[in-house]
Amino acid sequence: MTEETSALPTNVNQEQCAPQSSQNQQAEKKKVLVIGAGPCGILATKHLSSKNDVICVDSKEGLGGLWHFDKHDENNHPNINQNAYFQNYGVLQSSLYEDMVSNFPKCLMTYKGYAPKKEYNEFMTTTEFNDYLNCYSEHFDIKKCMKFNTFVDKVRLTANLPEQELQKVGFNPTRRFVVSLCPAENYKADKSNITYIEVDTVVVCTGHDSVPNYPKIENREVFEGDVIHMHSFRKTKLDQYKNTHVLIYGANMSAQDLVQFMLTEKDKRASKVTVLGNKQLISQFEKTKAYKKEVDEGTLEMRVGVIRRYLGKQSIILEDDTVIDKIDNIIYATGYQYRYPFLEDTGDNLIETYNKESRCNAFGPLYRRIFSIREPNLVFLGLIAGHLTIEAMYERQAIVAKRVIDGDVLLPSKEDMLREFKQEYDEIQKYSKDFKNFFKISSREGIGSVQESNYIKMLQEIAQIPIDEQFQKIAFEICGPIMDSYMAQGNYYFMKQHDFGSLYPENYSLDPNLF
Repeated sequence: MTEETSALPTNVNQEQCAPQSSQNQQAEKKKVLVIGAGPCGILATKHLSSKNDVICVDSKEGLGGLWHFDKHDENNHPNINQNAYFQNYGVLQSSLYEDMVSNFPKCLMTYKGYAPKKEYNEFMTTTEFNDYLNCYSEHFDIKKCMKFNTFVDKVRLTANLPEQELQKVGFNPTRRFVVSLCPAENYKADKSNITYIEVDTVVVCTGHDSVPNYPKIENREVFEGDVIHMHSFRKTKLDQYKNTHVLIYGANMSAQDLVQFMLTEKDKRASKVTVLGNKQLISQFEKTKAYKKEVDEGTLEMRVGVIRRYLGKQSIILEDDTVIDKIDNIIYATGYQYRYPFLEDTGDNLIETYNKESRCNAFGPLYRRIFSIREPNLVFLGLIAGHLTIEAMYERQAIVAKRVIDGDVLLPSKEDMLREFKQEYDEIQKYSKDFKNFFKISSREGIGSVQESNYIKMLQEIAQIPIDEQFQKIAFEICGPIMDSYMAQGNYYFMKQHDFGSLYPENYSLDPNLF
């Protein structure tokens, strides 16, 4: 890298972030690329487009990201060899399965100045939340900035492009990044259908739920049943799993969603479901009253353990030598990896994956889990997980990005950002050797890498915007304790039947003037 792009001196950072006169802003809008049209991409496009020239691209044919249902998976896609996403990530772009219900009540899923429809369920289905996203985008006229069926091939620093690559671009780029794009469903290995654009800032909103984390388990070939990651789960699987013993490897909320599908869907019930997970999650789930009947009759079993290897046609052996047999099918609910092929193998070295050989579940260096410290004009939104104020937190991140990109606030120097990141890294490594908890935020002390209220304060310090006290009370004093109580007793299923709607104002949405 050149000295300018690798060192990023403070004076360069200040010049980029310095407020411009209204005349200069009108004449020289920054060009911003938003990658991904899911919830974070929609928020980024909405907030950034007020002062910038924004284009938001997504591989799917419509907005919504995960919430945009796609009936195709890796087994039934009509032309998977020409799907750009598959050819670069090894999987198709994720889609939540039909009829999945949100983990949070509507008050925690709303955005500033736009309330969900009254007729939506209190815990919205995938269809309802995707409708909310589309209505929100239409209301704020966001779709005009979006381009679908478009795949991002590479994001490159202009200053680092060799002469041979510059000749392919076809114009003389003067902005910080050159980005190559191609059709999502007409991918050509020789990249003969690549087009190029140049931008000042890249905002990555691709989420962290598309590349499944498949545990490395020996002897897979001896097992005769169906083995999938929940990334590939669709309701048609219920026909296949009917009257069979299904083992779910993982015990978090997604696994418990699967339990509900397996045991409550009429005429498509599994004969037995075994949930295998870590001690903390299983000990909570074992207290359940929601599935007391199924537990008593042996239809549902919870077990603590880690799979060592597949043992036979229908069996596995755990690390403690326990054997589980008569298993017909297995679903991995083992999470996802952070992957960015468009930033890999470029030589720009803008981010670093810290555990690439294991889970790819952490990377950096990032300031406040948003800004690439090596290149602060590369911005990541929506990476954090485990937090209570889920959609509001994503909007806060989008507002922070807007304030910095618009030049309303300044980031610290590169040296100060690196110093703070190093402190976080050293602290997390004390109890998470592969740095896996970097993106985990929790409303409770000691669960994630940083407590949610502290992270909100970190963002507020950057954005310099007052906190929305009403929302804080609804989230942390009203809804949060109720949800924690249900989860601690293994009654996640009952939680989604609770009348949260009576606990906050009708037609509620966050105050547009507050953080």
